Amino acid sequence: MGKKELKYGDNYPEQCPPKNAKEIDGIFYRFCSNPICEKDFKTHVDIGLSFPPKKLCEAKALSFFDTIEESNRYREKFPKRFNSKQLVKVHIDKDSGIGV
Repeated sequence: MGKKELKYGDNYPEQCPPKNAKEIDGIFYRFCSNPICEKDFKTHVDIGLSFPPKKLCEAKALSFFDTIEESNRYREKFPKRFNSKQLVKVHIDKDSGIGV
């Protein structure tokens, strides 16, 4: 596999993305507003949210869940943040980026 061009070019902290990151292809789930909007698929960096400097890698990424069950466990753990969100099925292909 050749080096994949990442959204922010080479402007990532060391060890970001992690060495175990690879191309992904499949159905994943993400919490989104209702109705879904473009901001639902923007990173913390994209929309100018604050974050601790040591979290720069995570701030340049989006989180997705592998299963509905996994996402429901997360919703139960953080109800104030996610109870008002809807769970959206998303197809991510190998050309969309890499993940762990």
